[in-house]
Amino acid sequence: MPRRKADPDPADALAGAPVLMTITQASAVLGLSESAGYRLALSGGFPGATRLGSRRWVVRTQELRHWLAGQEGAGSDQPARPALRVVAGGGRGGGAPG
Repeated sequence: MPRRKADPDPADALAGAPVLMTITQASAVLGLSESAGYRLALSGGFPGATRLGSRRWVVRTQELRHWLAGQEGAGSDQPARPALRVVAGGGRGGGAPG
């Protein structure tokens, strides 16, 4: 029986990453859509996300690494970092159905 390939480790995708990443880049590392990444950033739930000016968001790669390391240690005796939670309807143009 062929061996199943292991899921890629998101922390591996951060090897050699720049100090700052766009929300689009960081969302891809986490397996999120771009719109989900922006919703998380707007709600304050994206690890390391910071707004630059009125429109531009960046993610501090080191903080994202620390958050991912906390997720890996969730089974240990150390408390796990909170999971990402995407809230529907936030962001640009989203709203309750009418």
